[in-house]
Amino acid sequence: MTLPVIWAIGGIDPSGGAGIYQDLKVLSWSRVHPMGLPVALTAQNIDGVSGVMAVAPDFFLRMAGALFEKHPPAGVKVGLLPELISIAVVGVLRDLPDDVFVAVDPIFRFGSGDAFLDESSFRTMAHRLFPLADLVLPNIPEAEILLGHPLLPGDSGLRKGALELRDLYGPASVYLKGGHRQGRVRTDVFIDKDRSFSLDRPEVSLPSLHGGGCTLASLLISEIVKNPSSPVRDLLESSRDIFQRALLWESSRPGSGRRTFEEFFSTPNAG
Repeated sequence: MTLPVIWAIGGIDPSGGAGIYQDLKVLSWSRVHPMGLPVALTAQNIDGVSGVMAVAPDFFLRMAGALFEKHPPAGVKVGLLPELISIAVVGVLRDLPDDVFVAVDPIFRFGSGDAFLDESSFRTMAHRLFPLADLVLPNIPEAEILLGHPLLPGDSGLRKGALELRDLYGPASVYLKGGHRQGRVRTDVFIDKDRSFSLDRPEVSLPSLHGGGCTLASLLISEIVKNPSSPVRDLLESSRDIFQRALLWESSRPGSGRRTFEEFFSTPNAG
């Protein structure tokens, strides 16, 4: 059986817990054929980021062209995107066939809290990129930066925010991650032109997590590309279930430092 090809476009995290190294690990675990297109090198470890260097746009275009010749994708996941290279990435996405599924996990700040883009650059990136996306996956802080105002409380506030994002920036669908809110239940919201619904999960206590957004986005695009005719809610719930298992597995391990999902997706039968 030929596995569907998914490109991961994003940054290189030398520690391996986030960025395209983590994408490739999760995509492989999900039984698709992953390929990585780096757009940035980072100087970082699990605790913080001290530098970012963008790949030259012309060289990125050469990499994408070479990859497309032999391995055209069924899906593309976009993560970290420096301003310098965003126009080149948008050009590549525009040239892809219409049936290629594009998921965007926008990054305003690194998970450690270190700055990446300023607010204006982040909104500019979204206006360029989101109209080409079948699915965007912002968290609450990112959504609030993009909208320019805080989200209202409760599930209804998340739904209203997701709808505003879709109307303002033009993606086909929005998966708004609610993990930054406090409470015993964490709620995510999905919305497209036909439906909206919430996905709830019990809170899992972890000190701090590195690479969670990369992991969830890679799980989601894998399920969607492998099962294009399945109901979207089933695919999102399946991905969320795997993510929840990874959270629970990581929370059971000893230690109080910042965590990653590296071992879960590298350990046979970890879940």
